Amino acid sequence: VREVEGRLQTHTPVQDDRRLASYGQFQERMNRLGDWVYISSQSLSDVTPTERQ
Repeated sequence: VREVEGRLQTHTPVQDDRRLASYGQFQERMNRLGDWVYISSQSLSDVTPTERQ
């Protein structure tokens, strides 16, 4: 049991760092995705309704 507890204690800070890093990457991706959706919707609105279908 002590071995497992020791592993858990040493793991937590590393996991938190990874979580923060992956969360930052996730936010960047969401921002890029939002930009892409916005740009594509803008270009779609330029297309006529018949072409959109």
